[in-house]
Parts: sequence; C-alpha cells; structure tokens
Amino acid sequence: GALDSPGRNYKNNKGRAWLLPERDKTMQNGDLTHEALASLGLDLTRYNQLVGEIYEGALDPKMMAHALRSFLKLFNAKFVTLILRVPDQPDTGVMIIVGDIEGAGDVCYMTYPQTNSPFSNQPLDHVFTVDDIMSSSQWEQNGYFKTFCEPHDVYHLMLADISTPDGGKLRFRITRPKRAPNFSAHDRAVCASFLPHLRRASQLHNLLDRSESLSELYSQAISRLSVATLVLDESG
Repeated sequence: GALDSPGRNYKNNKGRAWLLPERDKTMQNGDLTHEALASLGLDLTRYNQLVGEIYEGALDPKMMAHALRSFLKLFNAKFVTLILRVPDQPDTGVMIIVGDIEGAGDVCYMTYPQTNSPFSNQPLDHVFTVDDIMSSSQWEQNGYFKTFCEPHDVYHLMLADISTPDGGKLRFRITRPKRAPNFSAHDRAVCASFLPHLRRASQLHNLLDRSESLSELYSQAISRLSVATLVLDESG
C-alpha cells in the first residue's frame, strides 16, 4: 500500500505520522550549496525573494511571468518556459514563456511538438540537459532541433518535468543560444532547488481556482432563490 512506499516520516499538527512522497525527497536533493548560489551571483536574501515570486505566481499568472523573467536573468537565458498543460489536441500546449518572442509573459496556447520531442518520458522531478540524452553531433542532426530550436537561436537546454498531485506534469524549460556556455552543475543544482516550489505553487493555484469557482457557483445559486418576508401582528 501507499504507506509501504519509501519516504520520510513527519508528524502533522495532531501528532499523527504521515509520509512525504519519495519524489519530494528527490526534488529536494539538489545539492544546493553556497558555492552554487555564488556562481550565479545569488545570496540567500535574493534566493528567498525568487522563491517568494514563485508563490506570488500562484495568485496571478502575470506574477508567475515575473518569476520566470527573474529566472531568465539569473540563468542568462534566451527563453524560459513553464508549460502548464498539454491538452489532447496534438502539439498544442498552454504555457507561459518569457524572452524576446510574441506573446511573452501571457498565458497562451503555443505549439509544443510533444510527439516529436526527444525529451519525452524523462524521469520526473529531475533536471537534465541535452548532454544527458545525446551527443552534440546527434543534437545538431536531430529533427526537433532543426525545426524548433535552431530557427530561434536555441542550442543549450536545461529541462525538468515536474510531477503534480493529479498525475499530470509541469514542463520547465530554460534555453541558451549556441554562443553561450552550456549549463553547469551549479546551474542544475540551483534549478533543481526551485522545482518543489514550482510544484507547490501550481497546486496552490489549482486549489484557489477551484475555491473561486465554488464560490461563484454558490453565489449564482443564492441569487436565484426567491426570498419572501412575512410580517405577523400580535394575533398571528
């Protein structure tokens, strides 16, 4: 059963034990060090600000775009993309993308060639790069690279597929041009440390959205009720 799966025991506020899923443990094992933070010019104060921006994004997609712009600057990237959902329609995704591209900063439908992507079926909650999957020569000959990356001056990619409680996934993508250096081990460690926060912010957004939808339904239902007032005298 679920309680037999590997994980870490914690106590809730009533003293009962519950288990943190192993995937959360994996996401938190980013080996984040002061050296890794310093390599990107980060101190703990700025790191905490970035985490705060992610959670503000749970309240407003425009604030999530603000967080992604911070990642764009932090990782000296060309584009940063958070793919929120890949619907049943082929090659179309709901995403927020920042960088020099039309529609940047808005939640939008954009082409996402999931059927042709060489990055499908990678381990969840794990930061990886092109180098983990293929050689540079293989990448340069890959159809996905030639069609979707090269025309936009995208060469280096740092990616993560983040698991969600409903069994779905968030796809987090950070890219650089060929003239820029590849993503380092420090880049990957810092990126990995943000994954659990992105996951929880997404969950918070979904819960808040569901609560607002329920409130709207209740409001509509009450507005449709006919309310009568009876005034009785002493004799009834």
